[in-house]
Amino acid sequence: MLIWCGSREKAVCCFSGSGFVGVYLDWGVSYNRYFIVNVYSKCSLVEKRTMWRRMEQLKDYLGEDNWCVVGDFNSVLTATERRVFTGDITRGSNIENLVGEMGLLDLPLLGRRFTWFQPNGGAMNQLDRFLVSDGWWDFWGEPSQWALARDVSDHYPIIMRYSSQL
Repeated sequence: MLIWCGSREKAVCCFSGSGFVGVYLDWGVSYNRYFIVNVYSKCSLVEKRTMWRRMEQLKDYLGEDNWCVVGDFNSVLTATERRVFTGDITRGSNIENLVGEMGLLDLPLLGRRFTWFQPNGGAMNQLDRFLVSDGWWDFWGEPSQWALARDVSDHYPIIMRYSSQL
C-alpha cells in the first residue's frame, strides 16, 4: 500500500490487527474522514473470519465515513473469479459477507481477468482487489482497479484509477 502525503491530508492514527494495517486520514480542506486498510488474508477460513469480524468492529467503532480496503484476500467473490484446472471450483470463504457487512463495493478489474497465477499454471484467481464505500466512490468519482504486469511475484500488482485519469 502506498499513500502520497501532501498538504491536503493529515494522518490521524494507524490501526492494525492480524492480517491488516490501516490509517485514518483527515483529507481535503474540510478534512473529511478517510480510512485506508491494507489486507493480507491468511488461507485458513477461521483466521479469515476472525480478521473480517475485527475489521467490521473497527468500522462500527471508527465510523461509516469513507473506506477503502485493498489487498490479497485469498478468496474470490464469484466462481468466475476462479479458474482451477483440477479440483474444486467453488467460491471461497464468504468474502461476500465482509463486502455486505462493511457496505463496500467491489470495483471492476480491468487489464486482466485474474490477479494470481499458480506457478505451474494449474489455477488462476482474482485474489487481490480494492473494495470501497459509497462515500469513497462519491467523493473521488468512478474508480476502477487495474492489474498491471507482474515481475517476480505470482500476484499481479493492482492500482486504483478514477474516470478522470483514464
